[in-house]
Amino acid sequence: MPHAPGAGRRSTRWRSVSLVEDFRTALAASAVELPGPELLPERLARACAAVLPVDGAGISLFFSEDRRLPLGASDPMSAEAERLQFTTGEGPCLSAHAEGRPLLADEATIASRWPAYYDELVSRTSIRGTISLPLEDELRGIGALDLYVVPPRDIATLSLQDALTVTAEVAAVFGAHGRQARQDRDAPAWLDAPAAARRSLVWQAMGFVNSALCVPSPDALALLRAHAYARGQALDDLAAQVIGRRSPWRTWHWTPTPRGRSSVAGGAPSGSAVRHRSPAALSLGTSSGRGPGPAGRRRASRG
Repeated sequence: MPHAPGAGRRSTRWRSVSLVEDFRTALAASAVELPGPELLPERLARACAAVLPVDGAGISLFFSEDRRLPLGASDPMSAEAERLQFTTGEGPCLSAHAEGRPLLADEATIASRWPAYYDELVSRTSIRGTISLPLEDELRGIGALDLYVVPPRDIATLSLQDALTVTAEVAAVFGAHGRQARQDRDAPAWLDAPAAARRSLVWQAMGFVNSALCVPSPDALALLRAHAYARGQALDDLAAQVIGRRSPWRTWHWTPTPRGRSSVAGGAPSGSAVRHRSPAALSLGTSSGRGPGPAGRRRASRG
């Protein structure tokens, strides 16, 4: 029997309405466990993971090319996936932001396009697929929602239209809270999210390295990134050690060369070259002669 004209469109609209209602219900339910206004991003991430066929979600902001600020994640594994991308300086979420469009990446795509990130991802998490979606409205150009899948799920399990419907709802909630904050002449409380506070340690550590080694801020970030990667650490963790003076960062080498470039630990190319290369390309050490950390040794053994 033929379908009535417009039946497919009505079905799609009804599905979207139902999905939004489910999302709002899940968001309200999460407030019982996460009541603080600064925890709004984490509540939103949990609601995304609850109503979509995914295994995790994370929300972040970009204040510049290298300044990614995590706001909240649905679970520890999703938070780890974000930290790994920030540490390696590459990954689907970063590329989706740079390209300004949704990006769906299965395991093969992640392995081929972002090998340093893939190497860390498979050794530290069960995630094998990512759907990265830029946020719209007031967060256009700076906000992102990242969805993660674990086998047996894959990215084909998720309808892109459903993901976009939920993404629009996330942006709408942020927008409503942002308008209320402006009326109160205050910044949104969710900017004080625990994950954002932790990431702020990296900016402080950049200042330490910038001042002590007389390098510009982008190169200070590249240097921190390279040492964290070589040691198999999250950049956030290394930053906390630098600030707490528990890392011998004053012994790191960053030597200018005659052509205006620099070398890390007296050998690897750096400066602008490092900022556009994966830390996997760096061979690092300190004046004490210490070589690459566990991550670097894993990569060497695989070669």
